[in-house]
Amino acid sequence: MKPSEAYIPVSGRKPNEVDRLLQLISEIQENCYHDFRLVKKPKLQESKVKGVFIGINERRDPHWPEMMLLRCLNCSKEKQEPVTEMCPRCLGMMTDTLGLRRREEYFGEPYFHYAAKLRRCIDCDLTLVLDVWGG
Repeated sequence: MKPSEAYIPVSGRKPNEVDRLLQLISEIQENCYHDFRLVKKPKLQESKVKGVFIGINERRDPHWPEMMLLRCLNCSKEKQEPVTEMCPRCLGMMTDTLGLRRREEYFGEPYFHYAAKLRRCIDCDLTLVLDVWGG
């Protein structure tokens, strides 16, 4: 092989069978009426308040909510969503409740300038607590 033949851009070569299959998969996924479901249930830890689960704990995992992996039953497309935006119980939308609350009530300890904010599913009422700056 000559050095000039070592590099062939994708656009400069003939598509192979895998390229054609990937293109077909892409077209199927673009035209799909998605039905996303959890691949694996997230492990939510209950806060100090019964029935309220921890969405973000600044002292344990700063700024990162638990992510859920979802896969479409129809086309196998995958996506990730944070538990703070999509309910891990019913896949409904999570929404803020009004006001900040005392962090100690949910996490068992104060943390300088942090407060607790609640998010609730609009469909099944699952409640998450988030550790937020501004307390």
